[in-house]
Amino acid sequence: MYLNDLQKCKELWKTIELDKKRDFFDEQGLNIVKVREQTANSRKNLATLTKNFKKLNNDEKLNSFSKLLKSYQDEIDSLTNRGMNAEKLFLELYQPIREAPDPYHIICKYQQMSQQQASQEEYENTIKELKKQLTEYEHEFTHLKNQEVTIRKLEEEILKYKNQNELSKEHELMIQKFKDRELIMQSELKELKNENDRLSNLYNETQNVNYELKTKIEEIEASKQYQSDMHHEQVLKYENEILELKSQAKSVVENSEGRVDEELMINEMKTEYLTKINDLKQENREKMENIQQLQDQIHQQHQLLLNTQHELNQRPSREEMSKLRERIDTLQQLEFGYDNNLQEKTVEQLLKEKVMKLENDLTKSNQNNREKEEKIETLNTELTQLSAKTKEQASMIERLESNVDNLMKSPKNEESTDAQSLISILTEQRNRFRDKNNVMEEQYAQLKQQMEQVENEVGKLRKENLKLYEKTKYLQSFGNNTSTSRNKPNPESNMEYEPIQNKYEKLYEQELDPFKRFHKKEREDRLNNMNAAEKLIYRCSGLMLSHKLGRLFLFFYLVTLHTLVFFTLSKLTGLTLRKK
Repeated sequence: MYLNDLQKCKELWKTIELDKKRDFFDEQGLNIVKVREQTANSRKNLATLTKNFKKLNNDEKLNSFSKLLKSYQDEIDSLTNRGMNAEKLFLELYQPIREAPDPYHIICKYQQMSQQQASQEEYENTIKELKKQLTEYEHEFTHLKNQEVTIRKLEEEILKYKNQNELSKEHELMIQKFKDRELIMQSELKELKNENDRLSNLYNETQNVNYELKTKIEEIEASKQYQSDMHHEQVLKYENEILELKSQAKSVVENSEGRVDEELMINEMKTEYLTKINDLKQENREKMENIQQLQDQIHQQHQLLLNTQHELNQRPSREEMSKLRERIDTLQQLEFGYDNNLQEKTVEQLLKEKVMKLENDLTKSNQNNREKEEKIETLNTELTQLSAKTKEQASMIERLESNVDNLMKSPKNEESTDAQSLISILTEQRNRFRDKNNVMEEQYAQLKQQMEQVENEVGKLRKENLKLYEKTKYLQSFGNNTSTSRNKPNPESNMEYEPIQNKYEKLYEQELDPFKRFHKKEREDRLNNMNAAEKLIYRCSGLMLSHKLGRLFLFFYLVTLHTLVFFTLSKLTGLTLRKK
């Protein structure tokens, strides 16, 4: 379209031949100067004639009136000829120019096209950079994958994600899952190791205690058996002695009933024997109680041993532990590309390089985000200017159309060729303005689409920046946990990235805010619990109250409705009062 306008403008200005027309217009300008001098002289003559005519008598006035009238007629004819010549010159000048497009707008459009071409080149450069980054990421991913099975799986996933244009997102999710799984497995492995060590120690302790208790119980049982045998023998001996003493006492009593001292001796011996028997029984009871306590302890230890064995059976075996270690090693190789045989310095260096790379990516994305925001602002200003221009042009077109309609409706004279030419000029102007308006509307639609695209890109960049910030935070925390005190980060680089990190830290914390999530979830639940009518009312009220025109319409509608109800009620009350 712009090339057609340029060709048309070129052909028209070529046919006009402005250099030749200048000579013609110079001649006409000199003629106009001469005619002005002539008209000035004729006016002076007319003024002198009118003065002389006023001084004459009535009879002389009648004779000289025809001469004066003729001079006035000559002056009027010269003036009409002058006007006709001026109109002819204007039409000769304007008719070839009226169809020529305005070169100023064409030049402005070509300037805009050159600017758009420059911006397009910038976009192409950014796309090339992004493609280069994407190829680097792909190279890194292919370099990180060492095992054949994982390589095949990831290549299949890469092909799927390339078809779906979601390669980077899925890779980030996979990396995050691998990291989470690695952390979980490491924590589980540590817990399992600690638990295994604790249970093995406890098992050894319980076995030692059990062995000691068994030996003690055997010793106690042996001593108990020995003591019980001894006591039994002593009791039998004492009983035999008592029987002998009784028989001796009976014989003594029978032989000498009067011996009181011997009886006292026998009674004392009986009491001594009885006390000894009671003491032995008490010792036997105490030992039996000790044996019972030891048996209870053995039972408790046996139960604890069974529980530990049950826990050990539930815990993973050595084969499972070795499998877990192999999986962790494979994940570490996939994520960081190192083995456990390497030193810890290599891991720290890899983590630092990863953090630095992610920080560089974050700064680049922030710069792109700022550029996009600046472009959005410029596009907004252009949009406002274009909307104002379209409004002005629409009002101008309406006025011109109304004027043209009035002219078309007005009665035509057969001799009014100039009026018809003016109408044709106005209609052509109207068509030209209409074409310009259509072009402006197309530009407005294009700018609107560009704004939407830029806003979508800004939203995507914001999400990607949040994900990059999450990655950097995770890697920094992991690096801080593993790194030593001598490998501290550079404070100058942290100062450079501090405002960016603060900005995205706030956004990240806002996303992780549990209260906002809960509030959002509650709101969604309430909306889902509404029926169709309530949802319709809620949506309509939101639409009406979100716009200024909707709020004004609702306000005036309510005011008019209330006034109408008030007047109808007052009228009805007046009618009822009149009837009564």
